[in-house]
Amino acid sequence: MPDLSTTITQHHLSDIFEWMQNGELALPELQRESVWGTWKIPDLLDSIYRDYPIGVMLIWTPREGDQIRCRQFNEKIDFESTKDFDTRRMAKHYLIDGQQRLTSFYLALHAKGRLGVAFNVVDEEFSLIDGQIKSMLDSPRKHGWYRLNELLGMETERDNLLSQLRREQSGVDEQKLPKLDEQKLARIAGPEGMLWRLLPGKISLGFHYIKDRTYAEVADIFDRINRGTPVKMSQIVLGKLSAVYPGIVENVEEYLETSRRKHGTNFDLDFFVATLAVIVRGYTEISVLPDVFYDEDRHDWKSDIEQTKKAIDRALEFMDRRLCMNTMKYIPSPRTLTCLTYLLHKFAVCRGDGIESHQAAFWVARSLLIGHHGDQKWYKQDIALMRDSDTFPHEDLAKNLRSHRVKTEIKNQYEMLDDMDNVISRNELLSDFVYAMLRWKGALSFPSMKPIQGVPMSADENDDEEIEMRRVSGALGSSEDRPTLQAHHIYPLARLREEYDASDDEWFEKKRFDDMANITWITIQDNDTIADSPIEYLNEVKTETKADHFIASRSYRTGDYKRFLTDRRKMIKTALQEYMNSLESKARGEG
Repeated sequence: MPDLSTTITQHHLSDIFEWMQNGELALPELQRESVWGTWKIPDLLDSIYRDYPIGVMLIWTPREGDQIRCRQFNEKIDFESTKDFDTRRMAKHYLIDGQQRLTSFYLALHAKGRLGVAFNVVDEEFSLIDGQIKSMLDSPRKHGWYRLNELLGMETERDNLLSQLRREQSGVDEQKLPKLDEQKLARIAGPEGMLWRLLPGKISLGFHYIKDRTYAEVADIFDRINRGTPVKMSQIVLGKLSAVYPGIVENVEEYLETSRRKHGTNFDLDFFVATLAVIVRGYTEISVLPDVFYDEDRHDWKSDIEQTKKAIDRALEFMDRRLCMNTMKYIPSPRTLTCLTYLLHKFAVCRGDGIESHQAAFWVARSLLIGHHGDQKWYKQDIALMRDSDTFPHEDLAKNLRSHRVKTEIKNQYEMLDDMDNVISRNELLSDFVYAMLRWKGALSFPSMKPIQGVPMSADENDDEEIEMRRVSGALGSSEDRPTLQAHHIYPLARLREEYDASDDEWFEKKRFDDMANITWITIQDNDTIADSPIEYLNEVKTETKADHFIASRSYRTGDYKRFLTDRRKMIKTALQEYMNSLESKARGEG
């Protein structure tokens, strides 16, 4: 790699790929994960194809001895994640701005890039190769689509490519696809065609080099550059803290990755940094963290990070033990969890088995049920109460809830269950409480009669049904054969579709199929066993098991969906009232 100056210099993409692979150019630890979606890549390629400017990239060259830990580019580069980047190494030059563009080029144009892109010679359009495009690639005469890497691979045979396109275009069905004239073909793929602008050896990128700047200054530059982009403030804060705690990014990302698998996708960087701010500074605003950035008596950030992780884990254990919500998947508001984390951190008395612990649990349950901390005002007030109190501020927290008309809000939740004209989505708060109440009741999966207790099986946001089961007292067998939970439609979907097609009842809407009152949780094996059985399969389930799943003891027959849904809504309402009354009774020291 050549010596770098402080001016803007042009370099070909092929040379930059070589720098990346040789480890000469890397990403500083402050760089966030890629925030572009892959859908933006065709637009970037189109800009190059049309010779549009794509901006200047920024490189920092630290002084000798000032090198920092970095994210190393390699052939495993992943657009969606930086987990494969080596953060233990140091590099000579660091890419401060331009990660999204450079990553996109690598994935789409490098020989080891893992992203398929197609080009349409008729429309001069780029597209990611999805299922629909893939089905058209074998018939370019009909559709005009080609794999981009195959077209570019014929760089040394440009005349042959032009002849091939000419032959294929001469045989098109002009009723389905416009026929390209010789002039347009030459403009696209001729010896000086626009297509060849996409060769890495032809793409010229501008680089501005920063020298003789400290890492703190570079972090500030990174902050200012990204203020107008979708970068999260939590990532900026973490990047700045990496100047006083080298390795903080790797430390936090490893914890987040593990925690997402265990506790669900709500466990994100925003939640962690917000909780860190509250634990360390007692404020909800994460912007307060860099206030100590240049302080001589700054915090021991390594200790702060470990303390925050320990406090969060303790709060999740508290939720599991006191409320039967053992994952963030069933905790609608991460802010409520932040409040609980700070409460348990500051007032150790709430961690035990005393009345304070039960009071905290009752306060959390009500806060979750009414979405109390969805309002930033109440969130800040609750944190301030904890920060400014010397003892557990139970009465003041309860007063805040009363200000939020807690009784009215909970009454509204009960009334929702009574209103059969209102479909309650599985995404509603009430649905989260059904899972908690199943565990509170000690419900067993049917027909296997295995216990219900789970943690998310993956961090995939779309995989919102499957939950990996923990081993419970050895009842679940070996870790290699753990059953999984699934959200189960008690009244099977296939039967509902059949009844819907045959019904003239306006009440019978498709969206009612997924009403939360038709959902419970059983093992995936049990779900497969039941499959699309008629609703009469419930007659084989024990009465006490059905009761624990809030299913009436009466027999249901095909066509009874409205009756079934009405009965279950009533039983869920009764169970919810019992659940909240039980928590309140313990909070008063009566249970």
